[in-house]
Amino acid sequence: MSHAHPGASNRAAAHRPRKLSAIALFVAGLAAASGAIAQGFNMTAAIGVYSPRSSTFWLDGNYDRTPDMLHKYGQLGDIGLLADPVGSGSRAPVVFRNGTWLFDLDRNGAPDRTVVFGAAGDIPLVADVDGDGKDDLVVWRGNGQWQVNTRMDGTVQYAFQFGGGRGDVPLIGDVNGDGSVDLVIYNRGSWYVSLNRGSAVQQTYAHTVAGGETPFLFDYDGDGRDDLTVIVAGTWHVKSTTGQTAAAPFAFGGAGDHPLYFGRGIAPNPRANAARLLQQATFGPTETEIARVQSIGATAWVDDQLNRAHTPLPPMGWFPQNRPQPPTGTVWPTCTYAFYSSGAVYNTATPCNCSGVAGTTDQCERDVYSNYRLQNEFFTRAAAAPDQLRHRVAWALSQILVTSSLQDPIAYPMRDYQQLMLNNAFGSFESLLTAITLSPWMGNYLDMVRNDGSPAARARGVVPNENFARELLQLYTIGLWELRPDGSQLADAAGNPIPTYEQDDVVELSRALTGWSYPPLPGQTPAFNRGINYIGMMTPIEGPLNGTGTVNYHDTGAKSWLGWNQPANLRAAQDVGAALSIAANHPNTGVYIGKQLIQQLVTSNPSPQYVSRITAVWNNDGAGNRGNLRAVVRAILLDAEARAPRNPVVSTFGKLKEPALYVMSLLRAFDGTTDGAYLRTPLASMGQNVYNSPTVFNYYQQDYVVPGTNLAGPPFQIFDATSYFARTNFTYNLIYHATCDTGQLTSPSICGQGPDATVFGAVGTKINWQPFKPLAVDPVQLVDAMSMRLLHERLPRTLRTQAINAVAAVALSATPTQTQLLDRVRMAAYVIASSPKYQVEY
Repeated sequence: MSHAHPGASNRAAAHRPRKLSAIALFVAGLAAASGAIAQGFNMTAAIGVYSPRSSTFWLDGNYDRTPDMLHKYGQLGDIGLLADPVGSGSRAPVVFRNGTWLFDLDRNGAPDRTVVFGAAGDIPLVADVDGDGKDDLVVWRGNGQWQVNTRMDGTVQYAFQFGGGRGDVPLIGDVNGDGSVDLVIYNRGSWYVSLNRGSAVQQTYAHTVAGGETPFLFDYDGDGRDDLTVIVAGTWHVKSTTGQTAAAPFAFGGAGDHPLYFGRGIAPNPRANAARLLQQATFGPTETEIARVQSIGATAWVDDQLNRAHTPLPPMGWFPQNRPQPPTGTVWPTCTYAFYSSGAVYNTATPCNCSGVAGTTDQCERDVYSNYRLQNEFFTRAAAAPDQLRHRVAWALSQILVTSSLQDPIAYPMRDYQQLMLNNAFGSFESLLTAITLSPWMGNYLDMVRNDGSPAARARGVVPNENFARELLQLYTIGLWELRPDGSQLADAAGNPIPTYEQDDVVELSRALTGWSYPPLPGQTPAFNRGINYIGMMTPIEGPLNGTGTVNYHDTGAKSWLGWNQPANLRAAQDVGAALSIAANHPNTGVYIGKQLIQQLVTSNPSPQYVSRITAVWNNDGAGNRGNLRAVVRAILLDAEARAPRNPVVSTFGKLKEPALYVMSLLRAFDGTTDGAYLRTPLASMGQNVYNSPTVFNYYQQDYVVPGTNLAGPPFQIFDATSYFARTNFTYNLIYHATCDTGQLTSPSICGQGPDATVFGAVGTKINWQPFKPLAVDPVQLVDAMSMRLLHERLPRTLRTQAINAVAAVALSATPTQTQLLDRVRMAAYVIASSPKYQVEY
C-alpha cells in the first residue's frame, strides 16, 4: 500500500445521542422525503449507534431516524457492535472490552456469551468472513494485521495484512456485491479496498466531508453492496461504490457515537404483507387468499369477510345425560353415524343402541358422549370454511369466554355454545354476554343454574353460589385492576394498583343472578330442580310471577355493586339485564377484552397506542354504539400497527402460533384437505385439546410473561420441551408417516393419513405435493419455493444453507424417480415447517 503511517483508532470522544426536538424531527423527515425523490437510491437499512457515555444501543429499523430500540448494555470505555454469531438472521448487541467480547444474545442487558479474542488497543470488527451465514470476530492492529476468529473460541482461523499507515481506519464489508467480504482502509477521504484480502490495493474510492469524520460501511439500499458512509457529529453522508449519492444527508446519533448496521430494514414485500393479514384473520394463509388480498387490498378483504354468509356448525340433537341401556332381552336398533350427524333428537319410543359396543356403525359413545364430532367440525371449518374471519374470531372469543367439555363430555351443548360464539362474533358484546350468561351449558359450568335465592334458602343460611358472578367480572368483562384506555394499570396515591371490585360486589352480583334452571324438554313444565337439558336458554323459576310453581327462587331484594343500585322487586330477567349492562358498559371492559382480542389475533405485546385506538372504537363505533365487535375486529385488523411491515429492530411484535394455528396454518399452506379425525390427538399432545380447556382461565393465561423477559407470551405457557417435540412429531408424521396415491404418472403425490371408516363422509387428511416435485432436481430452487410458501420470504442465510444441504443429501438417480422427487419435497417442507421461524407470527 502506498501510504505507511502509524495505525489510528476510529474511536471518538463519547457523547450521548442528541435528542431531536419535534421541529427538528419534522425537518429531518421532510429532508428524508425530499431526498427520496432526488436521490438515485433509497434507504432500506436498519441502522443504529452505540453511545459509549451512556452505554446504550440506539437502533432504528424503519428509516424515521428515531430509535425503535434503546438497549442499555456495557460500561464506560466499551466499543459497541452488533453481531449474529449463530446465524439466526438477527443481530444482537456485543461489546468489546480490552480483548473480551461480551454478547447479549437474548437482549436482556446481561452477557450470555463471552469470548476472549484480541487485546486492548485493537479495533474490533464483525463480518461473515467464511461465508457460513454467521458473523465472525475480527480485530485489526495498527500495524495492518487482521485476525479472524470464526469458531467463537478465541483462536485465529484467518490472518491478513492490509493497511497500517498513519491515520488508517479499518473497515470490512462487501463493496462490490460478490457475496464475499472485502478489507477496506479509510484515510482522509480515500477508501482503499482489497477484494481478495491480500496486501495490495485493488480498488480505490473517494468520499469525504469536513474533518472529524467517522467512516462506516453498510448496505444503504439493499443491493448487496456495502456503501461508503462518512459521519460527522451525527450526520450521515452516504455514497455508493457505483457513484450514486444519497442527496439528503440524514441525522442519527451524535458526536462520539459508534455507527452500527443492524441489517436490512423494513423491505417492501406485498406477498408477506398479505400473508400477515391472513395469519391474523384466518387459520392460515393460502395461495388463493394471498393473491386475493394483493388484488383487492386489506380493507376490501376484511370488509368482504365481515359480510360473508355464515357456515354454521351442523346441528346436534338432544340425548339423555346417561347412555341408555336396553332392558334385558331387548335389542335396540343400531344407530349409524349418519343418524348422529343429522342432528336427530333422541327418540324414547324407538331408541338407538347406545351401549357403546365397538363396531363400524355403532359409534354412539364416541359421537354423542364425547366432543369427537365437534372437534372434527372445528378442523374442517378451520381448514376450508369461506367465512374464515368469523370462525377465527369465534375461536378467539371461546378462549376468552371459556367453557370446557371436561365438565360434561356430551356433544350437543358445546356445539350450541360454540354456535353462540359464531352467531355473535360480529355483533354486540353485551348481546354475546347475555347469550352466554343464560346458556345452560355456562350455567352448569360455573354454577349459575339452580342458584337458589329464595327466602327459604336464606332462612337456612344458604347463600348464592358466587362462581359465575366472580368470573363474569374477573375474566369475562372488567378484569381485576382498573386500567387506562391504553391497558396500563391505574394506581392509588401509594402507587398500588386499584381493584375493580371487592368481595361485597361479588356477593351482591351473585344475588342478582339467582333463580335460573335448566329449560324444560318438550312436554315438561319448568321446575327449579328440572333434570339437565342444555338446549335453549335457562328458565327463571319465579313461582306465581311466571307460572313456574309456588316458589320464587330469585332473590328480589335490592342489590348494590360497583357503585350501582338495583332496586328491589325486579324480575330475574330484569336483574340479569341490569347486571350485564353494568358490566358490559364498565370503562374497563373495552380495554380488557379489546386487548385480549388483539393478543389472540395479532400480537402478544401491542403498544399502548394500539390498545388505546381499539378501546376508543370499543367505546364508540362511530355511530354511538359501544362494544360493536364488528367495528372492533375491523379496527384491530386494519390498525396501522397490525398492517405495518415487520420492523426487524422491534422484536416484540407478533406471537407464538398456538397449537391450533400451527397445525391448521401448515395444512392450509398446502391446500390440504381434512375431515379432522387425524388432527385431534396431535393437537391435544401440544397442550390444546380443542374445547377441553383445563380451567376457566383457558389453555394459557392472557397475562403470562415469558420467563426471563418482561414480554407477554400467552401461548408460551403451554410451550415446553414436551410440546415442542409434539409439534415436531406432528409435522414429521403428517409429511412422512402417510399413505400416498398410486397408479398415476406423477404418483406418489397426494399423501397423508387415510380415512377412518367409522367417520361419516371421511376423507382423511391429505396434502398434494405435486406442485413442488418438478423443482426437486434443484435443491436451491426447491428450498426457496418452499420458503416462500411457508414463510413468504427467503430463509435466513444459515437456515437456508442447512435446508439446501438437507435436501441435496436426498440422492437422485440419473433419471429421478417420482418417489425420490417426493422425498426431496418432504425434506424441504419438514425442515422449514419444524423450524422456530415457522412457529411464530411476525
